[in-house]
Amino acid sequence: MVKDFHFASLHQPIEPLIITCSPWQNHFDFLTIRLASGRLDEGIEATQQVWENVFPDTPMDYWFLDDTLDQIYRSEKRLMEAFFWCSGLSIFIALMGILGLVAFSVEQRKKEIGIRKVLGATIAGIIGMLSKDFLKFILIALIVAFPLAYYFMEKWLSDFAYRIDIPWAVFLITGIAVISIGFLTVFTQSLKAALANPIESLRSE
Repeated sequence: MVKDFHFASLHQPIEPLIITCSPWQNHFDFLTIRLASGRLDEGIEATQQVWENVFPDTPMDYWFLDDTLDQIYRSEKRLMEAFFWCSGLSIFIALMGILGLVAFSVEQRKKEIGIRKVLGATIAGIIGMLSKDFLKFILIALIVAFPLAYYFMEKWLSDFAYRIDIPWAVFLITGIAVISIGFLTVFTQSLKAALANPIESLRSE
C-alpha cells in the first residue's frame, strides 16, 4: 500500500492502481526498470538479454518514463511557448507604441515645455507632467486586462482535476512590472525633453 500519486495526466483524477511483484491474472501489463543514467545502452542490452531468455517468442517493447511524461504535457509546453512569444511580442509592440506617442506628445508640446522651463519649472515637474497621462492609460489598461486574464486562466485551470488557485500576488507583481517598464519608457523621452535648451524650442516665437 502506498500513498496516492499521479501516474496519469493532471487532467485526470487519481484512479485505483495495483502495483505487484507477481503476475496479475497470470500476466504482467508493464515492467518498470530503473537504469543507471550514465549507462543506459548497457542497461537496455542487459535487459534485452534477460527478456529473450524468459520470453523468447515475444519481442521486447520499451520506452522511457520521461518521454511518456513529456508526451502527456506536450500540449501544455506548446501553449506555454506560444504565450511566451506572443506576450513578448505584445509587450514590444506596446512599448514601441508608447515610445512613439511620447515622442509625438513631446514634439507637440515642445514650446509649452520651453515656456515652463523659462518660467521656472523643474525637470521633475516637467517629467511628471508628461508621464501622468501615459501612466493613467497604463492603469486603465491593467484594470481592463486583469479581469480578462483571471477569467481565461481560471477557465484553463478548470480542465485539470488537481489545480491551484491564482494568487493575487501574480497580478500585483505583473502590474508593478508593467508600470515600471512603461514609466521607464516615458521617463527617457520626458527627461530628454526636460533637459533640452528652451531657446531651441522658442526660437520661432
